[in-house]
Amino acid sequence: MINFKVDVESLKRELDRELIRLSKKIPLAIARGLNEGGNKVRTQVQHALQRQTGLVKYRSVTSRIETISAAPLNSTIKLSLREGRRFRSRNSA
Repeated sequence: MINFKVDVESLKRELDRELIRLSKKIPLAIARGLNEGGNKVRTQVQHALQRQTGLVKYRSVTSRIETISAAPLNSTIKLSLREGRRFRSRNSA
């Protein structure tokens, strides 16, 4: 007859350590995902603005858009637009 003895407590401790280690990486993974998605949205917005404003150079649009990326402690991404000569909001005179 063959007898087995398995130390489940050591496996449990090791699993707990791995879960703690992985939980520390979650905010960074979320920020990276937000930034990747935000970059894709920014590109679509820039192309749409180029078409809508009739600007010939794509750079004319990209130079006016500022991006604040997400970080592990700040899970937001912000796109802002600077007005220019041909880039005026409808509310400004």
